[in-house]
Amino acid sequence: MTHLNSGRLNLSTLRDFQRTDLFALLDSIDGTKAIVWDQQLIAPFELISNITSFMEHKVVQNLKFRSVQGSMIEAQNIVYFIRPTLSYMDAIADDIRAWESTRNCNFHIIFIPRKCILCEKRLETLGVFGSFTSIEEYSPDFFVLDSDIISIEWPLCFRECNLEMDYSSLYQLAKSLMTLQCAFGIIPTVYGIGRLSKILFDFMNKMKSELISIENNVVSVIDQLILIDRSVDLLSPTITQLTYEGLLDEIYGINQTAIRLPPEKFMTNNDDQTPTSVPKKSQIGKFYLNSGDELFKKLRDLYYLRIGPVLRISAKNLSAQFDERRTAKTVREIKQFVEKIPYLQRLHIIIVLRLILLQTICANGLKQKTLDYYKREIVQTYGYQHLLTLNALEKCGLLRISNGYGMLYSGLRAKFRLTNESTKSNNVNTANGDNQLLLYQGQVHDVYFPFTARIIQHIDQFGYRSFNDAFTRNSKPEPNVPNPYVIFEENQSTGNLRRRRNSDTLSMQSTSETNDKLVMVLFIGGCTFSEISALRLYLSEFAYSAGQKQFAGTYADNLMDNPLQAYQLVKRLTINWNKIVKTVKKDDEWQEVDRLMTSYSMLLPKQEDLNGAALALIRLQDTYNLSLTDLADGYIMGKDSSIRLSARDCLYLGKNAFNHGYYGHSLEWFDEALVRAYHEGNRTASVDEIIPFYQLAIEYIERLDDELREQNYPRHSDKLRVVEGDNLDYKHYQMLCRGEEFPMNRRASVQRCYYSTNNGHPYLILRPLKVEQFNSEPFIAMYYDVISDKEIAMIKELSMPMLTRARVLTDEKDNEISTVRVSQTAWFTEATEPLIGRLNRRIEAITGLSVNMNKSDCELVQIANYGIGGHYVPHYDYLIKDKPESQRTNISEKDQYAGDRMATFMFYLSDVEVGGSTVFTRLGIRVNPVKGAAIFWYNLLRNGEGIIDTIHGACPVLIGEKWVANFWIREHGQIFHRPCSLDPTK
Repeated sequence: MTHLNSGRLNLSTLRDFQRTDLFALLDSIDGTKAIVWDQQLIAPFELISNITSFMEHKVVQNLKFRSVQGSMIEAQNIVYFIRPTLSYMDAIADDIRAWESTRNCNFHIIFIPRKCILCEKRLETLGVFGSFTSIEEYSPDFFVLDSDIISIEWPLCFRECNLEMDYSSLYQLAKSLMTLQCAFGIIPTVYGIGRLSKILFDFMNKMKSELISIENNVVSVIDQLILIDRSVDLLSPTITQLTYEGLLDEIYGINQTAIRLPPEKFMTNNDDQTPTSVPKKSQIGKFYLNSGDELFKKLRDLYYLRIGPVLRISAKNLSAQFDERRTAKTVREIKQFVEKIPYLQRLHIIIVLRLILLQTICANGLKQKTLDYYKREIVQTYGYQHLLTLNALEKCGLLRISNGYGMLYSGLRAKFRLTNESTKSNNVNTANGDNQLLLYQGQVHDVYFPFTARIIQHIDQFGYRSFNDAFTRNSKPEPNVPNPYVIFEENQSTGNLRRRRNSDTLSMQSTSETNDKLVMVLFIGGCTFSEISALRLYLSEFAYSAGQKQFAGTYADNLMDNPLQAYQLVKRLTINWNKIVKTVKKDDEWQEVDRLMTSYSMLLPKQEDLNGAALALIRLQDTYNLSLTDLADGYIMGKDSSIRLSARDCLYLGKNAFNHGYYGHSLEWFDEALVRAYHEGNRTASVDEIIPFYQLAIEYIERLDDELREQNYPRHSDKLRVVEGDNLDYKHYQMLCRGEEFPMNRRASVQRCYYSTNNGHPYLILRPLKVEQFNSEPFIAMYYDVISDKEIAMIKELSMPMLTRARVLTDEKDNEISTVRVSQTAWFTEATEPLIGRLNRRIEAITGLSVNMNKSDCELVQIANYGIGGHYVPHYDYLIKDKPESQRTNISEKDQYAGDRMATFMFYLSDVEVGGSTVFTRLGIRVNPVKGAAIFWYNLLRNGEGIIDTIHGACPVLIGEKWVANFWIREHGQIFHRPCSLDPTK
C-alpha cells in the first residue's frame, strides 16, 4: 500500500498504529487462535492487514459469525471480533454451549470499537459470561481507504443520529479525531456546519483535557478542519452519480474500496457458447479500487462521457494484446446505462424514493395533498411494509410538509451556483464518431454541483464570515427546536509550536516547498463518491496557492486597474480564446488541454463583458475628453499602459460607440481605424471593411444633426450624443469630473474646516471629528478617519461573494438594471453582521440622527463597487419628493411608514487613483474619494420637501476601483432629532 504515502498527509502512519495495536492484542492471547468474524468487519479489517499477517501471530483459522456451528476447530483459543449488538449475544451464547460440550478451548471476545455494558449483562443473563477468558475492546479509529480518504466505517451513523437520537457514532468519531490530532498535532481552526457538527465538537472539547501534554509536543500539520452535517445537504445523495467511480458504486456498489463484479462480466464472445466455462458463484471477481492503480486514478473522478477519450490515450501505453474494441464497448455500456436511468427509476423503490426526496428538498417541503398521494402510491405499489420506511423518512426530516421553514433551495442554488442549465448531456456534439464533451467547472453531474463541495470552495475563497452570512440568509430554522443549521468557528490552542513542512515522518510528504494549507473535510453521516470527486477537481484545478491566494473575481494589482489593459485582457479571453482552442484541437492528444480550458469556461468573460469593457472605454473618453490618438497609442493621462490598439480594435470600438449613441466618437474611431489599417497593410482589418461603417456614421450623423437642429437640441463640444435627462446637468457633471469650473448663479455658501464633537457627544469628546464643510445650505460635509482599515477589509471580504449588478428604482419597474448606474452592489443589515450595527451607532454620534434599522429609520446598507468605467449619472437620492403631487399617492406602504430619504451618509472604502469623484452638478462641488472618510448631506428641507440642489453623480472610474458604503436615513424616525419646520424655505 505504498500509495498511502503519496498524499499530502502520510496516512500510512495511521494504519501502522492500528496494526501495532491489533497484533499486540492478539499476541496477548497465548497459543493458536481461530477468529470468528462479524461479517461486516471483514472488509474494514482487510484495510488494516492481510490474512498472511494474521498467520504470523498464530491465527490458524478465520470463520464467519453465525456460520461456525459444526466447523472443526483446531485452535486453542476462539476469538470473537464482534460489534456490540445485543442480538449477537444470543448467537454467541449458542456457539459457546455447543463448543463447551465437545472441545476444551478458551473463549475470548473483542468488541469493535468498544465494550458495551448492556452486552456484558446479556451474556451474564444467558449464563456464558464466565466462559470467556478475556473480554477486550479494539478501537481502530479511522480506516485508511486511500491516500486522501479516511473513514470510521459506521454505515448507520445518519440513521442513529437523526432517527434514534443515538450519538454513539459521534462519540467514536470524536475519539478518532483526538487520536488523529495525537499523531498530526492539534488542528488550529475548526469550522462546523450543522447540528451534529456542534455535538461532535462538544465531545472533542470534553476529551481535550486528556491530551494537554501531547498538544505541546506534536507540531500541527493540518491547518483547518471543516465538519459538515449530512443533514445540511440532503440533495446531493439523492442525485445519480455520473463520475466513473460514482457509476460503479451506483451499479455494483463499492465497500471499503472493494467492488465485486458478477461472473458474466468476465465472459468472452467464445464463452457464450461454452457454458462450462462460466465461473461459479464463488468465483465472483473482487477488485480493490484506489489510487495505487494509475489508470483508475485517472478515471475515477471523470464525468462518464469523458472516460472514452482518456482510455484511448491510455491504451497507447498498454500491451499489444489489449483489445480496444472491447474497452470501447464497456464505455458504451456505461453510457447506455445512464440513458436507461429514467426506465430503471420506475422499477426500483430506492430510486423512486430518491426522486421524491429530491422534490421535497428542492421545493422546501411538499404539500399535504402531494405527500398523501405519494404515500398511497408507494404502499399500494411496493407493499405495506414501506409504511415504516416512510415514517422513518419523516422523522429524519427527509420527507416533510412545507411549512415555510428549512433551507431555501432556490436561494442557495443562485448564491452558490449549484446548477448550470447550459450544460446538458444531450447537447454533446459528435466529431469522428466520438463524444466531444461540453464540460464545466468540476462536472460530476449533468447540471448539478454538490452543495457540500461549494461550501468548501466558498469558505476557502471568501472566508467563513462570507459563508455564514450567505447560508444564514437562505435557511430558516423552526422555532422551539434545536437549530439544524447552526454554524460555528472555533480556534484550538496549539501552544507555542508552529506548523512545519517535511520536518518528520508525520508531516506532509509532498515534495513541494510551498506552504499550502492542508484542510480536512469531515462528513458526518456519509458522503458520495461524486462529492469526493468534486473536491478533488476543485483542489487540482482551482485551489492553488503561491504564498498569497488569488481567486477568480478578485482584482489583480496593476492589471485590471487600467481601462486599456482591462479591455485587452477581456478581448484576449473572448475573441482570441476560440482561436487558441481551434489551434489546439488540431493536435491528436488535445483532450487534456481541452479539459483544463473548458473547466475554466464558467470563469471566462463572455461577449457581453467585452462589449461592456469597450463601452467603458468610450464613456471614459467622452467624460474626461481623452485624446483618441493617445488612447489608441496606449496613453491615459500621460501614463503609458504599454497597450497599442490595432485597426481591428479601433473598428470594434467605433461600432460599440455607434450602437450606444456616441455618434461623434464612433466617427473618430472609424477614422483612426482607417489610418491604422493603412499603416498595418490591412493586417488586422482592411480599408475596404472599414469604409462602409465610416460612411454609415457620416450619413447617420448628418441626418440626425438636421433633426436635432430643428428642435434646437444642444450639442456638446461638437460631438453629437443623445443623453437622457437634463442636458445641462449632464454637461456640468462631465465638467466637474474633468476638474473644470463653471459660473454658478447661487448665493454664497460657507466653506470651512473644523473639529467637531457634535455638542459634546461622549463618543466624540476624546476623539473630535475632522470636518471639511463644502456647503452650508444644503449642508454637505466630509468627515475624515471615521472607519478603520480593518473594518474596511472586513466589509470587502463579506461583500465580494455577494456582489451583483446594481439596480435602480424607476417609475415603471422596481429594481431594474439600468445603464445610468454601472456598479456592483451587496446589501447588509445589522442583524446579520454586527459591524453594521457599530457603524450605525457611529453615524448617530456624528449626525445626531436616529439610524435604527429595526424601526425603519434607515434602509439596508448598500456596499457598492465601481470598476473601470463604473459611474452613476446625476440623480436625486430622495424617492418621493421628486414625483408630482398626483403620483405621491401610489407610493408603497413601507415608504409611507418610513418616509423619504432625509439624508445620505456614504463611507469611502478605497482611494481612487483617477476618477470616481462625487459631484453636485448644481452646486459646483466635487468631492474626491478618501479611504476611511465619509460624506454626509441632507436631501430634504425641514419642511419635508426635496432639495433640488442635491442632484449629484458618481464620476466614472478611470484608473483603479472605487468602494463605498451607502446609508440612507429616512425622515419619519427623526421627528425628535431634526424637528419639522413650517417655513417653506427651510
